Amino acid sequence: MSSDPLGGPNMAEHAVWTSEKPCTAPSHQLSPLPPSSPPSDHVPSQSSPTGLAHETEGLNDGDSEEETTDGLVDPYSIHGPALPSDGADLIYDNWGGNIACEKASTTALPLEDDEPGGPNSEVFIDPWLDLDALDHSDPLAVDPGFDELAEHLPSDGIQLPNEDAWFPWPNEKHCLLDILGAFPRAAFSEAEMEITRWVAAKLGVRDLPSIRVVKSHRSEVLKLAGSQPQVLKSAIGNLYCKTSLARILAHEVANPIVRQLLEFYPEDSGPRLAEARQGERWRCEVDSTFAGVMARADDGQDYFVSEPALATVDDIGTIQPVIPVRFFTRNKTLFAKVHRLHVERHADRDSFVVDASGALDQGSMELPLHAFFLSYPRLLESHNAYSLPPPTRIAGIRRSTASNAPGRAAAVLDVWKAPLPNPWRTKAQGKRVLALPLWWYCDDTSGNSSKKWNKHNSFLCVLAGLPREHVHLAYNIHFLATSNIAAPLEMFEGIAADLKQMQADGLVAWDCVLDEDVVYIPWALACLGDNPMQSELSSHIGLQGKRFCRVCHAHGKDNSLTGEEGERDRLTSFLFAGRPRTHAETLQALDLQWKAIQVGAPSRVDILATESGIKDKHFMAFVERFSGEISKLKASNRAEGNNATDGLPDLIDAVLDGRDDKLLFNPMFTIQGLDPHADTPVEILHVVLLGYVKYFWRDAVSRQNVAGKRTLRTRLASLDVAGLGLPALQGNTLVQYAKSLTGRDFRVVAQVGPAVLYDLLPPTAYEAWLALSRLCPLIFQPEIEDMETGDSSNSTHASSASTLLTTYSANTFTDVSQLPNSAGNSSNSTQDVSQLETSSGDSSNSTHASSASTLLATYSANISQLPISDTSNA
Repeated sequence: MSSDPLGGPNMAEHAVWTSEKPCTAPSHQLSPLPPSSPPSDHVPSQSSPTGLAHETEGLNDGDSEEETTDGLVDPYSIHGPALPSDGADLIYDNWGGNIACEKASTTALPLEDDEPGGPNSEVFIDPWLDLDALDHSDPLAVDPGFDELAEHLPSDGIQLPNEDAWFPWPNEKHCLLDILGAFPRAAFSEAEMEITRWVAAKLGVRDLPSIRVVKSHRSEVLKLAGSQPQVLKSAIGNLYCKTSLARILAHEVANPIVRQLLEFYPEDSGPRLAEARQGERWRCEVDSTFAGVMARADDGQDYFVSEPALATVDDIGTIQPVIPVRFFTRNKTLFAKVHRLHVERHADRDSFVVDASGALDQGSMELPLHAFFLSYPRLLESHNAYSLPPPTRIAGIRRSTASNAPGRAAAVLDVWKAPLPNPWRTKAQGKRVLALPLWWYCDDTSGNSSKKWNKHNSFLCVLAGLPREHVHLAYNIHFLATSNIAAPLEMFEGIAADLKQMQADGLVAWDCVLDEDVVYIPWALACLGDNPMQSELSSHIGLQGKRFCRVCHAHGKDNSLTGEEGERDRLTSFLFAGRPRTHAETLQALDLQWKAIQVGAPSRVDILATESGIKDKHFMAFVERFSGEISKLKASNRAEGNNATDGLPDLIDAVLDGRDDKLLFNPMFTIQGLDPHADTPVEILHVVLLGYVKYFWRDAVSRQNVAGKRTLRTRLASLDVAGLGLPALQGNTLVQYAKSLTGRDFRVVAQVGPAVLYDLLPPTAYEAWLALSRLCPLIFQPEIEDMETGDSSNSTHASSASTLLTTYSANTFTDVSQLPNSAGNSSNSTQDVSQLETSSGDSSNSTHASSASTLLATYSANISQLPISDTSNA
């Protein structure tokens, strides 16, 4: 107990009394006592506590302390209950009067320094006054703050607010007011916030912070939870705004809502395909450093790719050195694809040889993680105990079974280039290392809320490890950069710099699920966008170019081929996938264009771009500068009678202004693990719905006269679409505004087209509609249960649709039934394409049908290579 505020003594000082003398209750004023307690007439002493202390201190050596404390009670409190005559300043203590005297005396345990029989061996302890002396480690000890009846009391329905739930804001009111002024989609001005605050106060909300207080606290919130936006200048000189990719990713793995859904390893799901992690891009193609560089076993050992380890390789417990090359999951169990390590004699000493012959029953195998029992550091220490050479001694890698022939083993070994230990083991310093794949997205949007177009290019990203149903939730889509001045590739300079730094050093962030710091390695799974944007991101010339495909070397009309031969050449390019473009080829084409600048021939750049189909818009901005400066230099040299190219190297250095010439090109090609040609998958919204479905519908409507349009409107309005989960169709809108419909409208048109157009189109055109409507449902399937049968079905329908669509050409209806199909059926590949037959058609639809056939043919040629996640873009 604390000291009496009226000047009384601290009761804790008198919690221990001797029990040899009877205790009498104070009777400063008479008050009724319980029947068992005799009346007391003891008048308490008026001496102060200080006086008592002095008296005790003044005892002689021979005086008895027992006599001094005889009858000692609290002189400033009496027992209750209160009487009408009691003063207003009295303190009642029911446990300090006669009731206390009736309590059975107890014997206190001796202190450590006390001996049995000492002065403290027999004392009375009042547990109500000496609560601090309780041992709270005892499970049976009394908790002073515990109320046994509290849980049985009726609830008033009022819960105290949990202020920590609104961290980093002080409370809910601060949070909501701050969001009003900072929410990007509908930011309130200070005047609007003041009005809102006034309305809330009138409605009874109390203790609202002022707007000034909220804004002053916002800087602290942004410091902790902000995205660190920056205004940067591109190499070309334009300004743009960029957020910190590292800060965004660190927040995501610390967010329990998001982190618990993330997957960090590819999955072998058999024939089923439903998630990005199940596709070949993540599971097989990307470098193992990005796919999953390490795995931690249950015993705490870390196994990294390209590091020797010991594992049990069969059911009978055979132990063999192996080297993991890729980690993946199967049925929620972590596996590793490994190569066996054989001990062979090389350079007069035993060394390991990596057996990468390829067959799972020979050099390669798949082992569950629990089959490993000795990681690289431990194997390095104990290899002698297993009669093995040091794991650092690897002679090379054998990649073919032919090298197993006697006398040829050493000659065909390739050099093992992976360093030991894995560099990421050194960088991690004992932390986990996990992969963090990302979807990139770029598109142009209007910065105005009105219909007036104000083009802004923006970059966004989404964590690819999220389940498919979560990647499109608003809080999982993160803004990276935007500008209405800088081009997309200019903005990607800053994003690429952040990404390359994290790929080199890793991103150390706290993981809220593992409750520890983890090293993350972000990488680009794919770049999404519409066709023009993806062409720009891959340094492609575009759909209007002669080499119209960004994925392969398919080409359009060749002026050297005319007539029937030219038509056959165009059809072949539409219906067959050309030779794939590669990362290295594109860089080589750009290098040729740069050399044309260096020799003073900038006009050659456009010619080279047309021939190769590679036109880098980032580089073209510098080409324009070089072209202008070179023209001035040549004119000056001619006027002075000098060689036209005199001073050209100095001019180029001046324009570069100290930049590395590699910074002139598309920064997409500087990202590890990313090939913009192969990693820009088809986007269904623009390719299918806003592509050939739109052109089909425009063509179908334009063919109708007044009566035909009236019939079409009536059929659309009367069609029962309840089974499609759609409201009644607005036939007048779909027909009258056929050239102004959106993707949502065309999604409906693709499903109902054949039901309303059956006698309004020529037979060939209607057959093309049927093929299109069979293909669209397959395109929009988010899951494929069996890739073998599903891929075959997709290829068949795509081949049929592309063939019929090509025949639906405006100028020429072509019978291509003798052409080999786009699925690559070798049995038809030798058919004579000279058997093509042509007939005339309606030239008014030339542009629409030609564009549609180009898009669909390109799509059908690559349909079997699409990741399933791309279907979500519609």
